[in-house]
Amino acid sequence: MADKWLSAKWVYAICHTIGAITLFMAAQVTTPEAMFLVILINSFAYMPTLGLINTISYYRLQNAGMDIVTDFPPIRIWGTIGFIMAMWW
Repeated sequence: MADKWLSAKWVYAICHTIGAITLFMAAQVTTPEAMFLVILINSFAYMPTLGLINTISYYRLQNAGMDIVTDFPPIRIWGTIGFIMAMWW
């Protein structure tokens, strides 16, 4: 869907917007059943973004004239390390 009808960056933005809305809704939920449903919707919105960010990254790297095979892994690794460090402190 992301490449066929819409740009991957728009699908990415829409999915994260839906995710943000569901997380705000989760703060208002009072029953376990409703919380399950809200978090399920959030998961359905969030999970596709994991693959979409790789697609967007590959596209940006190609446009910058970089090699995906050699340039993407260090970006991914240091992004993960940066996330871990941010969560640790």
